[in-house]
Amino acid sequence: MNVFRVLLAVTAMLFGAVSAHAQAVHGQGTWESTLLGRDINLNPVAATSDAAVYLYDTTLNVTWLRDANMNGAMDWNTAMSWAANLVTGSGAAAISGWRLPTMAANEYPSWSLDGSTALGYNVPTSSSEMASLFFSTLGNKSYRDINANIQAGSGLTNTGSFQNMQSMYYWLGALNASYTDNPWFFRTNDGYQDAFYPKFYQLSAMAVHPGDVTPVPEPETYAMLLAGLGLIGAVARRRKVGSML
Repeated sequence: MNVFRVLLAVTAMLFGAVSAHAQAVHGQGTWESTLLGRDINLNPVAATSDAAVYLYDTTLNVTWLRDANMNGAMDWNTAMSWAANLVTGSGAAAISGWRLPTMAANEYPSWSLDGSTALGYNVPTSSSEMASLFFSTLGNKSYRDINANIQAGSGLTNTGSFQNMQSMYYWLGALNASYTDNPWFFRTNDGYQDAFYPKFYQLSAMAVHPGDVTPVPEPETYAMLLAGLGLIGAVARRRKVGSML
């Protein structure tokens, strides 16, 4: 790790340490329409409801655990194991198969939304689940723009309907292809993504699950429901006709 990258890391840590905790910001990002709440029994609820445990992300087709720092800071191997072994709910509503957020592109350096590599800010939302959540869903801005100019109102200004989201560092479930001892991370204090920390660093972690945890009724279920409603209607009509005779 060169001196510049060490200084960059220390600066980011200090910046994150003094950042105020963000709140939900109405009208910023798409979260109010693209995050759907599910309770511990997998029933749909408002994403902002106290009963919401999961947030289904319709943009990414994944479900986020609403508590964005459930297990606190941990090293990368512990974070990977925690997510892989996590089971939420119980009985028929038990959900396993969790993982850390990941990314499609995993070469150094980071990319930006317009293809620029300016300091690694503005990671492409198409390649990183955390970038999609941070930039698109929550509407946050990176610390610097593509010209490396400091942006006003940058960082984690909006947490949407998430709880306990930290303005700090989050592990991703991907290793850098060029430096395989260095996992990728995403910084929610400034929108930066990189892979220069070794696995033993203590960072936060979010759990994500493929798809929607709330079961979607099969077509056969809809057909049976419609048939049942039709039968109820027929019985009701017969009773009405019988009462008129």
